[in-house]
This record gives sequence, structure tokens and C-alpha cells, in this order.
Amino acid sequence: MKKYFLIVYSGMLGICTGHAQSVWTPERVAEAPYISSCWTGSFRGVHALYYVITAYDIERNMMRHQLWVRPIDPLQDPPAPRQLLSFNGEDIENMQELNPNTWLCTRGHQCYWLRTDSPSLRQFTHIDSPYAHLLVSPKKDYVLFLHAEKVRDVEARDYYPQFGKTTARIYHALPAFDAAGWEDGYAHHLFYARFDSLGRMGMPVDLMPYEWTNLRPALSNGRLNDVQWSPDERYVAYAAYKPGEDHPDLPGGRTSSPKAPSTPAASEIYLYDLQDGLTDCLSCQASSTQHPASVPIRHESPLFNPSTAQGKSRWIAWIAEPLAGEAAGQRDLILADMDRKIQYNLTHSWGGRVWHFWWSNDGQSLLFTASYPDSMGVELYQVQVLDGNRLHTPLVIQQLTHLHMPVATWVGETPSAWLLAISRWGRAQEVIAVDKRAGTVYPLAQADTSVESEPPVQTSLCRLANGLHVWINRYLPAHFDATRSYPAIICLPDLQEFDEEKEVNWHHPQMLADAGYQVFVLSPAYTPSFSQRAHAANRGLNWIEESFYLDSAVVASLADSLCHLLYPANTDPPVVQSDNQVVLLGSGWGAHLALMLASNQLSREEGGQNQHLPCLNLKGLVLWNPVADVFSWQAATSDRWLAAQMEIGSRHEGSGMDAQHQPYLPDLPMLIGVGGRDGWVPAGQGLGLFNVLQDKGIRSRLLYFPQIAHYWPIGHDLLVWQHQVLNWLQSITTSP
Repeated sequence: MKKYFLIVYSGMLGICTGHAQSVWTPERVAEAPYISSCWTGSFRGVHALYYVITAYDIERNMMRHQLWVRPIDPLQDPPAPRQLLSFNGEDIENMQELNPNTWLCTRGHQCYWLRTDSPSLRQFTHIDSPYAHLLVSPKKDYVLFLHAEKVRDVEARDYYPQFGKTTARIYHALPAFDAAGWEDGYAHHLFYARFDSLGRMGMPVDLMPYEWTNLRPALSNGRLNDVQWSPDERYVAYAAYKPGEDHPDLPGGRTSSPKAPSTPAASEIYLYDLQDGLTDCLSCQASSTQHPASVPIRHESPLFNPSTAQGKSRWIAWIAEPLAGEAAGQRDLILADMDRKIQYNLTHSWGGRVWHFWWSNDGQSLLFTASYPDSMGVELYQVQVLDGNRLHTPLVIQQLTHLHMPVATWVGETPSAWLLAISRWGRAQEVIAVDKRAGTVYPLAQADTSVESEPPVQTSLCRLANGLHVWINRYLPAHFDATRSYPAIICLPDLQEFDEEKEVNWHHPQMLADAGYQVFVLSPAYTPSFSQRAHAANRGLNWIEESFYLDSAVVASLADSLCHLLYPANTDPPVVQSDNQVVLLGSGWGAHLALMLASNQLSREEGGQNQHLPCLNLKGLVLWNPVADVFSWQAATSDRWLAAQMEIGSRHEGSGMDAQHQPYLPDLPMLIGVGGRDGWVPAGQGLGLFNVLQDKGIRSRLLYFPQIAHYWPIGHDLLVWQHQVLNWLQSITTSP
């Protein structure tokens, strides 16, 4: 007799019936609820937590949202949460409290009023333009927004008056800054405009006129990451990539010098003065980041101190991450004094990586989340930086939590507790309160309670060649039987740069595990030795790109670590076990690594069997947008900086990119997925690989998705791909 129980996804999708032992399927992955944004404010005279639970509706093909509120006073035994309202489509962003019962927020291209006493969400502005991510000023009289500037279409009437537009476009420079590819040619500019109490907007002003630039529209906890108003409303700080100074076709541009192109992943912090209309580059000034001028650095997330001195903003902070050189992968917290034009690196030589940060309520301290190389958890830290309006000395970093959890974001602060959001599968799932004195954790909100019964994840840290480390997480089926032998899936990582903007992980590890596999997910740890970093720096490369994907010694040591992980009791070297089955899975450069591991290129040189994976009974590969040929990828990718760095690195070696970076095709079944709008790994890579496999008579299958880029959004195409992956795995392996 089957047992059933009622699952209520916080009221999101009504009451759904499910099995008592629920497993992860593509449908469950798609519809899994998560907390899309959360903040604190007043509710009926008490301090309260607001949060939005979001889930995808497969049948209606839309996102559905519910706004909840929970008073957090008292913290030990707060009242039950209460649902305020529900809505579909665009989520709410950039919340600003006008009074205890009224909030101003944005949705899509418009501003909205949100009332909590008589819950309602009402449109405030009526803008007939493709604006996005509106950010209202502190005094609520100006609004900032992103506008997608499009490359100029070719006007047919310029040549034939009887015709209009054509589908041709004119490109004077590379239009692609991310995974959207060559086709779109969009670059986000920042505008501001005045608006009145009736929601009428004045003439927009471009903060980046005549500039070839791009601003990332990335959000964190429902707020723009890289755009900030100053509290006095005089300045707008933003992080952007601006190669325009070297662009010859733009006003004031200079002819580009023959050097490696700048990376679009790099960015600077700019300060726009609304009084005089001038822009100043804060991070371009002499800084304490202590990196050579030739090293590209991504400066991101500028945030003004909420307090002001004599009505004027003085202090601002941001995160700086070198993209190459000896310190590549390090993320430091920078504090800048705008009056004295001095910068302080608060975490230099600290060892941790800063992910997100916020100012304390009193504006005297910075709180930030960070991780250490030898820890998978993200903890909360604090450093007091100001005494009044002066720099506090000494600058001492204090660890506030010991949660050993993936802290996703800071939610807020009460006099007695810090509020944090905890993530799972890359999205916020739970909001907790941490008592400031005792460190006691109080759960406040959770999006999906069904994840509590999942088997624990086994984690290990493996040391590879050249001082590189890699985290390996092992996922087991919900009904794991230790007496059986389960086929293994090894998920190989893509470049971190390529993973930043992905909306969902298509190879959900627990979904694969619940289909009857043991799943090993690899993640490079940012702990290279000094010699490894120096070697990569001398070649002009990021150490992670140099060693993890292009170094045959690291590939060989990775294979050895996987063998010992799968066969801990075997002799050295491990021997093949016929009952074990292994499938390699990867995207982009992770797919290239899978081809390297599965190929027998070393065996051809050494005259033996496959030397990379001697212990594994490889049954096949699953590849999404694979880098199959490094030479052609270098010429076609939109990531011109990375391609140029690899070319520079090969010239340093003196022989160019040789055959050791080009894997021989293994005679193994392969499922290949290709997204037609991928700019990082153009579709020709996967299509060409499929052609070669067919010519060689190797069993293979191709799935082509013309509207998908490098990363996957939630939708029907993703469900099709995931089901095809599961069917393919079942066809090449034997489940226990």
C-alpha cells in the first residue's frame, strides 16, 4: 500500500500530492520553490522579515511568486508567517520603504506601490520603453534604470527608399560581452530620470554617452549588484566594463594599440556626479590592491556608507578580484575615502575570499561573507572600519558565525541578531537569525521543507599536481543500498567565468543520483601554490585555466584521484573492475576536460592502454556546448580576452598550442547538446564534434536548442534536455 502525504509549497502551487519518499526528477527540479528576495522592515509596528517564495509553473510556463511576512520580535518565539499576496510573471526588486505600510519597488520595466496594511501591488509608472531594473533614489524623486543599447541595424531605405529595416547589422567592435553570443549585440547603459508623485517620468539622461561600455544586470537578493545611489543623492556609483577609450570609431576614442584585448569580465568602479555631470573612475586611482597595472581586475558591488558627514557621502566600499597573475581568484574588500582619494585593502593577505558585503546599520562596520580555501562553508565576518567619520585602527577581522553552511546573502540586522539567507543548489532556501551574543540559530523561513530528508553529501579535498586542489562532493540515491554497485557519474566543472550568470544547473546532482547513480561533482579549490601561480602569471594566464584544463600532469593526477576515490581498497595502481560503470559529464571547458580524460592520447605516445583512467570502465560521455577544438574555439569565441591569453601563453612556451591540448576522440557513446545562442562556446564546436563522431561511426546523438545560450533558464527546453540525458544514461549503463 502506497503512502501519500500533502506537500504545501508555502501555498505557492496549491496543495500537491506526492510520495512520502520524494525523489528529484526534472519536473521537481524545475518546480522547486526558492526564496528569490528577502528584506526587513516594519509590519504593524514591529520589526518583521519579508520574503518572496518563487516557483516555476510548468503547465503555464511562467514564474509564480508569493510575498510572505513574519514578525521577528520576539526572536525566540515569533508569530507564524503570514501570506500577504501572490502574483505571476516578473518578480519585485529594489524594495524601498516609504512609511511603515508602503513600499516602492520595481517589476520589469515599471515601478510599483506595495502596501502591507491592505495587501496590494499597484503599478505606479507607465513607461513605454525597454527599461529594466529600476532603482529609485533615496529621496524618491529620481529613478535609475538599465537600457539595452542595440547595435545599429542596417537601414535598407538608406539604399532603397521603398524598403525599411533589414536583418543585417553593422558591428564596429565586438558586441558580445557574455554568453548571449554574437547575434544580439546589446550593451547595457545606465540612465536616470526625474519622476513625480503621479509616476510621470521626465527626459532620461544617459550616464554613459558616446561610450562603448557594458554594465552587468546581475541581481543579488532582488537588488542590482553594481549600481548604487549615494545617501545624499549626489552621486551614482556603478561597476562597468569600458573599452571605449581604445575604440577608434567613437568620439574621443584612440586607435587601439597592438596588445591583448581587455577582458569583459574585468570592470572598474565609476562615480557619476549629478551636479556637474562628470564621471570619475574610483578604482583607476592609485589603489592598495597591490597588483600590476597589466593585470585585469574585476571591481564589483560598490556600496556607499549609509551615514553621511555634514550631509555628504564620503566612504564607499567594493570587491576587487584579479583575473590573472599570482593573485588570480582572490576576492578582496576595498574601502575608499572619496575626500582624500585613498583606498584601503581590508582583506589583503587574509586568505579568505569575500563573496558579498554590507554596511552595518550604524555605518561603522562592514559585514561580509567569505570562505577559506580549506572550507566548503561560507561564514559571516565583521571589520570595524570607522570611528565616527574617521578610519578605525587597527582593522581587525572578526568571525561572527560558525555555521558551516553556504550563506547566500545578508538579509538584515536587529539589535539582537543577524539575519542570513542559506542557499541550496545555488538558490536561497532558508532564512535564519543568528543571536549576536550566544550564536544561537533560529529558523525563520524555508521555501522547500522536503529537502530535509535527503541523504547527506560526502565531501573530500584532493590534492593534484602543481599544488592544485579540488573539492569532490559525492551524492547518493535516496534509497542507497551499500551492498550494490551503482554506476558512477563524474561531473567536471566549467570555467568559473562561464558559470557566473547561469540560472539553473542542468546536471542537478541529486536528480542524477535519484535516477540510480552515485554522482561525483568536482569543484576546483582556489589554493594553488606560489610556484604554480607564478608559472601561470609568467605565461599571462589565470592559474586555474592554465593548470586545471591545459596541464596534462594535472589531468593525469585528477584521473588518479578519481580512481582512488572509487576504489579506496584497491591495489596501487588500481585495476579495472568490470562491474563498475562510469560516465563523464561536463559543459564547455568541463566537456573539454571530459574528452581529455576519456581520450587515449597518452597511450599513443607511450604505446600502452589508456593511461588517464586505467581503473574506470568508461561507458560514455554527456557534453553540453563542448570545447572540442581549442584552435577553432580561440578564433570564434566571444571571450576574446581568454582566447588571447591562451595564445600569449602558448607563445611563451615557444611552440604554440600543440597536440597535447587537442584530445583524440575516444570510441565511446556521446550525447551532445548545443545551444545556438552561445557566445562563449559557439555552436560550431558541438556540431563539428558530432560530425566527426558520425564520420567515424561512433555512437552519438545531438540535441540542438536554437534559443539557448551557454547557461540554462528554467523552461520546457531544459526539461526536454534533462529527460534526454536520463534516457541516454539508462541506455549506456546498467542500473543496480
